[in-house]
Amino acid sequence: MKAVIQRVSSGSVRIDGETVGAINKRLLVLLGVADGDSESDVRYLAEKVCHLRIFPNEKSKFYRALSDGEGSVPVIS
Repeated sequence: MKAVIQRVSSGSVRIDGETVGAINKRLLVLLGVADGDSESDVRYLAEKVCHLRIFPNEKSKFYRALSDGEGSVPVIS
């Protein structure tokens, strides 16, 4: 299982021309899953992404994470 994590200013997912999801200034995860990946792999990666400290706080330092209430994240496989 591999993930590419990117901070984005905006993003959306469209299916057949219809927008089914959109975000502003959050994370986008592009996820690659293989046959041998297990549920524990999924849990590990999800926890890792949720606790990455990559959002700035009031002092502009990278201190906040998704787990601090910074929003949701679309995952595209």
